[in-house]
Amino acid sequence: MKTNQIKKLTVLSMICALGFIAIFFFRFNVGFLTFDFKDAVMSVGAFLYGPVAGLVCSILVPVLESVTVGDTGPYGLIMDILSSASFLVPCGLVYKYKRSFSGAIFAAISAIVSVLVVMTLANIVITPLYTGVSRTDVVGMIPTLLFPFNLSKVLMNSGIMLLIYKPVTQILRKTRMIPASKNEANAKSMKTIWLAVGALIVLVIGLVIVVYGLEGNFDFFGANS
Repeated sequence: MKTNQIKKLTVLSMICALGFIAIFFFRFNVGFLTFDFKDAVMSVGAFLYGPVAGLVCSILVPVLESVTVGDTGPYGLIMDILSSASFLVPCGLVYKYKRSFSGAIFAAISAIVSVLVVMTLANIVITPLYTGVSRTDVVGMIPTLLFPFNLSKVLMNSGIMLLIYKPVTQILRKTRMIPASKNEANAKSMKTIWLAVGALIVLVIGLVIVVYGLEGNFDFFGANS
């Protein structure tokens, strides 16, 4: 196996491991719904290696969670995979062909739209199967609970994704786990600052929705479990 392939597998393995660890940190609970920031962590793999890598991460980590600490059964696993895949695959696809400041923004926007569409449809089809709630009642919950929940989730993950990608990739480049970027020397600091400011705004909006709009609670490392 070539050195570059070994490094790629190593980086993806580390990203999946960090994504799994993220399950235990900064978990938000809204009624029977929960979310964490593993998608933001795993997005680094999608940005680096494209949509296929994002899809692999979106399957491996939820499966690992399901067989270790998960308690939502097969339907919960399916929802988790759909949520992660609908976030990571568009990110990886957009950024693969547009590795730039605007590409990162378009990647985040595409992920937001994708998650909202996919999870709304998944809620209508799958949620009644494992909650025992009728499909009519689930549809009724979409505007008041399910859509705002998914919106807050994807906004917060997008904000964190945009904040951590550059620092993480810089570390990986310094350790020579990934090759140096040809555009690194031409990166404009002001764009980086504006991206960070925008990411923080998106993160705060998501936080406000889940805490004040949905009255969700914060669970740090299982403190409330």
